[in-house]
Amino acid sequence: MLLNSLWIVPILGLLILVHELGHFFAARMVGIRVEEFGLGLPPRLYGYQAKSGVIYSINWIPFGGFVKMYGQDDLRVDGGAAYGEDSFVSKTPLQRAFVLVAGVIMNLLLALLIFTVVAAGHGRGVTEVSIGQVVSDTPAAAAGWLPNDKLVSVAGEPVKDLNQLRKLIEDYAGREMAVVLDRNGQQISTVVIPREDPPDGQGRTGVTLQSNTVRYQRVPLWRAPVEGVRLAWETFTIQIDGLRQLIAGQFSPRDLAGPIGMGQLTGEIVQRSTIPLWVTLANLAGFLSLNLFILNLLPFPALDGGRLVFVVLEMLRGGRKIAPEREGMVHFVGLMVLLTLMFVIGFSDIMRLVRGDSFIP
Repeated sequence: MLLNSLWIVPILGLLILVHELGHFFAARMVGIRVEEFGLGLPPRLYGYQAKSGVIYSINWIPFGGFVKMYGQDDLRVDGGAAYGEDSFVSKTPLQRAFVLVAGVIMNLLLALLIFTVVAAGHGRGVTEVSIGQVVSDTPAAAAGWLPNDKLVSVAGEPVKDLNQLRKLIEDYAGREMAVVLDRNGQQISTVVIPREDPPDGQGRTGVTLQSNTVRYQRVPLWRAPVEGVRLAWETFTIQIDGLRQLIAGQFSPRDLAGPIGMGQLTGEIVQRSTIPLWVTLANLAGFLSLNLFILNLLPFPALDGGRLVFVVLEMLRGGRKIAPEREGMVHFVGLMVLLTLMFVIGFSDIMRLVRGDSFIP
């Protein structure tokens, strides 16, 4: 398990490197001088200054990375007027916005590439959704659903995965929904009305659902990019739904994971996986790359999305910038909040290991 957990190190290293390279090359493209390219967060562990003047550094806090651009964090009242044309603050709002989003764009492109390679090299997983348990006196029980029934189609649509199925059930709350089941090879047509206000823990129909990948279907090479986009979109919608549930308080923040927790999760996934190791790790890397894309675009101070908010506000104000010292303070407070959150999540990860709890139920 321990050795399997260590796979998270090169995966996170790749995702962070690709993200920061996006900022680095975008800055160079618009003529911004880069002062430091760092992996991890300060204080600095090791630094090498290239002939170009850029310091390439490895830092003590093993999470994240940064590209320090000339004039980016100027806190002077003059707004950086003394800086030259090679500074961040001297560039137009659109140029600065391009540099800020370049990192997440690279993570998105990496995810698309990874899922395309998986589709071409291993194929598309064909998923089977079945019923686990049926609660008595619920719409599912009234419709005659039984444990181990497979869901063939819902509302006339073939069932592809749990995410699609849950969305259909949500859409049909309070209305009749046609469902075709497969029971021991025999197809059975049923009608169920998902509840609009179900009891806690029962869901709209009153069943638990389970999903299994029953086989892999080879994808022609010319269709691999299309399949890669489809896989990325499905993963994206699942993560957005998870973020929505977190904001709505529908699951515990203890389910969040820092680097330690992600290592444990990686070990458990690799141990339970029945597909080739490279496919398992590639799928995980694609998932986390999309996750990095989403999280970094959130309008939270110190994140790329938070910095982008100030650029957008500048555009809306007709080119008038927010006072640099105020923006700097906002990002500083945001960074402190993020570091505190990382500490809390890290402590939770360690306690989970001490208790011997599994990350995957």
